Amino acid sequence: MNNENYHYIFTSFDMELFDLEDFYYNRVNMSGWRLVDRDSDKVKDTLLVMEKFHPIGATILTGGHIKTEPALLYDAVQVLALALAASKEINPTNASCDEETPWSHGKTVMENIDKINAHGLTGPIHFKNGVRTNFT
Repeated sequence: MNNENYHYIFTSFDMELFDLEDFYYNRVNMSGWRLVDRDSDKVKDTLLVMEKFHPIGATILTGGHIKTEPALLYDAVQVLALALAASKEINPTNASCDEETPWSHGKTVMENIDKINAHGLTGPIHFKNGVRTNFT
């Protein structure tokens, strides 16, 4: 199962983290997807910073590549920070998961998220009705 007669589809977004050298020289067909554009200047700059934080950086990075899950988390924190910063009326208050009272600024934050136009580790970040759009 290691020749040109076989085609493998990888469902992981971290395909470049696998050692595929055995397949490379045997003309095996492989398809995979990646959310992190490792050629992006933002990704390169972020990787340089993360490499300085050992041992934490070692769990996020593998062979100089950032794993997809930490990259998505990084982008999520960036989106939340931008959404909170976009409104001067939001003041930090204690919140509790034990109470059923909605947070008074939740609607404002969601509206701000829909206005975000940023570039993260996983590419351009845009939202429409709280759903990410226009990503590759």
